[in-house]
Amino acid sequence: MSVDTQDMEIVHRVLRRESRRLMELVAAVTPGDTARAKVIAEHFRSRPSTSRNRSGPPWATTW
Repeated sequence: MSVDTQDMEIVHRVLRRESRRLMELVAAVTPGDTARAKVIAEHFRSRPSTSRNRSGPPWATTW
């Protein structure tokens, strides 16, 4: 089986970028704005979490 590790690099880059953006959204919520905080929290909960589903290091299935 041939594996293109560039694909994994792209996925990790996207996940890191989106995590940064999510942190910026959280930081921008005005104290007391529970409606906005709820929207952001729902988005955070709905995003896929690859770290919870991983059974080992990423290279374990790559090599």
